[in-house]
Amino acid sequence: MNNKGFTLLEIMVVILLITFLTTALGGLLVTGVQTFTNFKNQIELQQNLRFALYNLTTEIRKARQILEINEKMIKIKTRNNETFTYELDKDPQATEHLYQISGNNLYRFSPNSKAPIANFIDKIIFKPKEGYQNLEDITYIDITILGFMPSGKKIELNSGVQLKWKSFGSFVKEG
Repeated sequence: MNNKGFTLLEIMVVILLITFLTTALGGLLVTGVQTFTNFKNQIELQQNLRFALYNLTTEIRKARQILEINEKMIKIKTRNNETFTYELDKDPQATEHLYQISGNNLYRFSPNSKAPIANFIDKIIFKPKEGYQNLEDITYIDITILGFMPSGKKIELNSGVQLKWKSFGSFVKEG
């Protein structure tokens, strides 16, 4: 007897092996796509946080005088004697707040617009260097910005600001 072809058992074994291989490869593909998406989201969040931190540090560095500071806000006077409050609360009626967190987005306000700076912002903390007795003694401020990914993972970035008006000795007390 000359049997050409495959038996039913052989075909079933091959189908079963193909099913296992396809399932394993599909699982690897799904894991790879999820990992790529997580890294992409993390990079995007870090980029958002860096941009927000850069804007805050640049503007605070140029301040002429610190009028008030605590963990949630800093109030400064610019070289043009304008007063800005970087208070990151949800007070939509505040007129002098330059930056504000609303709906987990950080916005920068100008007289005629509200521009988004960064998404997925949880909190920003302002902290002067330890050991100051009064506002005139502050020369350095730590800024911490906390963000979160859609998956819930939190990311924290820190930066310090050396105040230029202190560095160059150009602070002029207001009379």
